[in-house]
Amino acid sequence: MGLLDKFLSEDDETVVKVMYQEYYHLMAISCMYPNMSTQSWRTYTYIVFPQYIIILSYHIAILFITAFKNSDDLFEMFQDFHLMILLLITLIVFIPFNYYRRTVSKVHRSIANGISNYDEETQSHREVLKEGIFKKKKWLVLLIMLTFTTHVLLFLVVGPTINNIGVEEEDNRIYNSAGVSLNVPFKEWVPYGTDTTLTLVIHLINEIFMSWTVSVIIAGVLVMAFTIAEYIILELNLLSYSLNRMQQRVEFLYEERYGKKRININSLKEDINVSKCFKECIKQNAMHHQKILVMCEQFNEINSLVLFLTHSTGAMIVGVSGALIIFGERVTEALYSINWFQADKDNAMSIQILQIGSQIPLAMKYSTLMDFKYETFTAVMNTSYSYFNLLFAFAQELT
Repeated sequence: MGLLDKFLSEDDETVVKVMYQEYYHLMAISCMYPNMSTQSWRTYTYIVFPQYIIILSYHIAILFITAFKNSDDLFEMFQDFHLMILLLITLIVFIPFNYYRRTVSKVHRSIANGISNYDEETQSHREVLKEGIFKKKKWLVLLIMLTFTTHVLLFLVVGPTINNIGVEEEDNRIYNSAGVSLNVPFKEWVPYGTDTTLTLVIHLINEIFMSWTVSVIIAGVLVMAFTIAEYIILELNLLSYSLNRMQQRVEFLYEERYGKKRININSLKEDINVSKCFKECIKQNAMHHQKILVMCEQFNEINSLVLFLTHSTGAMIVGVSGALIIFGERVTEALYSINWFQADKDNAMSIQILQIGSQIPLAMKYSTLMDFKYETFTAVMNTSYSYFNLLFAFAQELT
């Protein structure tokens, strides 16, 4: 098996279909998850994928040289380093997503097929929760589009306009004293210069493609991270929902196996058949919870570097980690609400084991250095609140 075949080993029609349903063509266009199912998309990937790496690497090198050429102007030098780091981080984000392609495929197969095996009525609640995810994602895509449009306007229009305020016409030079081009949106040292119309147009196209590359990669990271996290939360919600309707699930299973009969879930010690159905339902919950833990680990494997790169995830880390904590606690509460003390010994032990398992924290992780768990969440929220109070007090003093 070749290297490419190894990376594509988890691809199938289910994964291709869910990728289209969840992201349309965003993952294929950004090459965050290249579509290799058709010859036209394969050709696109073979052409664009290396171009993304080349354009980012080229501008990283150019900006590094530009920063040293602008060493006499600290403001310009730090601006160059800032943009260079942004491009470097984007390149670092781009590689892990493709390296972990098989894990991405496994996660999205779980999203497509679901990871629970409850009765039909319980499973139908999953579709209701999915509708909520699609509504949230529409707002997220709109927010991303507005953000990137604002950035483009700031870099290409507002920034150059502000820089040229107060500058005399005769001082509008093509290069500064260090040879850095001044007649382009991103002021860089350009090896072939920008003093002719041809070279200026070539470099402008180069900068536009660079901006496009950064935009689609970060958009892909944001939307995929949000989607996977939301589906993990969906599964936690479904698990909690299934525990809360334990009586109905036991009744449904009892009717399926032994015929229709009005049963009492609290009579587990008296009715052995009810006890068996209850145990089977608890087993379904335990298997579902184990699969949620696996899905969370896969999510952390994909995002092992991305979660630390705040430019690509931002405050979403705080929101998603907080949601994982809240819904994880709901599962624990739903388990405790079951009348486990009225169960026989085997069922009581099964419930206790599941209760212990529910205490395993569902934390977003950055490699082995940081866990975005309950303590991290509360620390961030407390710090944010402290900063808010400080700024509010400062504003009150000014007025």
